[in-house]
Amino acid sequence: MTRCVSVNEAYRNWTPPDWVRPTVSQILERVDGRYLTGLDSVVLTNAGALNSQRKRGKTWSRRHKVYLVDCRALYHARHQGQGAWIEMFVDKIFERAQPWVFTVPLLRELYLADTLFHELGHHIHSTQVPEFRNREDVADVWRNRLVQQMFQTRHPLIFVVTRFLGRRLLRSQKTHAGGRHLTTG
Repeated sequence: MTRCVSVNEAYRNWTPPDWVRPTVSQILERVDGRYLTGLDSVVLTNAGALNSQRKRGKTWSRRHKVYLVDCRALYHARHQGQGAWIEMFVDKIFERAQPWVFTVPLLRELYLADTLFHELGHHIHSTQVPEFRNREDVADVWRNRLVQQMFQTRHPLIFVVTRFLGRRLLRSQKTHAGGRHLTTG
């Protein structure tokens, strides 16, 4: 079903690791096709490929203006006959990653999926499941749901272990708090 979503590359003066495009394609192949309806492409690029006007451009994120050059990715909704597309700035996605992350395929996949699924959450929110909440919050919920589905199908053992450890951690926090949830504020 992902045959209709193309993965294109458009870098300027920068070469990504050779595993980026195949990893993004594999991630998209695991997404339920109904969520990809209306999405034409995913463009992999770097922040240096932005022209001077777009480098000065801003977008809204959680009630704050953010420079496009500082974003990890952008969702572009369908506009004037052009289909929706996602623009991913690969250099920004891995900007804060430790060098050893590149040697672990699971972590590389998680870094890319985290960003891609957030933007796909914007697409789902825009085209299929509109909600009257903060759009970034909605995109985060969809990101978490899609990452969970990916781990359930692609890495079931890791999914089971992390769920088990997460529950144990929650129980131990409740015990240390006298049965009450700890809150800060």
